[in-house]
Amino acid sequence: MHANIPTTPVLVKNKFLYDLDNVEGFTEAYLFGVKSEHQRALCFHGMLKTGAHWRGLPLHALWWKEPETDHEYSLEHLQLWDCFTEKIQVIQWDYLASHECECFLRSKNKILGTYLFTIEWIKDSNPDTSFTSIPEQNKCAHLIALSNGQIAALPTNRVLFKDAFFIGNKPTAAECGYKVSKKIWCAETCDKWSVSEDNSVFYLDEEEKECHSQPE
Repeated sequence: MHANIPTTPVLVKNKFLYDLDNVEGFTEAYLFGVKSEHQRALCFHGMLKTGAHWRGLPLHALWWKEPETDHEYSLEHLQLWDCFTEKIQVIQWDYLASHECECFLRSKNKILGTYLFTIEWIKDSNPDTSFTSIPEQNKCAHLIALSNGQIAALPTNRVLFKDAFFIGNKPTAAECGYKVSKKIWCAETCDKWSVSEDNSVFYLDEEEKECHSQPE
């Protein structure tokens, strides 16, 4: 249910520290953990500058920089899906580190962002979570620092990455008509192969056995 995340400096909107009372301003903090509870939004652990360890911070409470305008996105735009399971893995992909990207929110608005890290959901003991093993249902959440100052958790089909060399600044994946693969890939194909009944350690074909059996 809980996992470490890369330490991330943020600003916490003060009203979330006072039970949504109308308290203005922000408090500096470092995020260091995340909580995934089935059918609820992601919540984060933060160390406030006041010395308080605050748990249960949703995405719309968090800003990675001060907002430049009054416009902000509500939670359902920042996280499209509630958590699928209570078992998660947090990965910061080296290749994606600090990659710029285009993000498509629930409203279909496009906003620029920068990759932070990824949360993967894994099937747990709850039978309702077994669908996470189905390829077309399995989703991750890329945590993205949006250009407006907020942080979003978006699946891969809502993020297009950019870079100066390989992709350029105008990704074209949205025009390609890609389809989600429903195939489950297995290396152990019993219609073609079976486990050898040979008790030897190394598996040799008949020609190799003859070569090894001949005296030098």
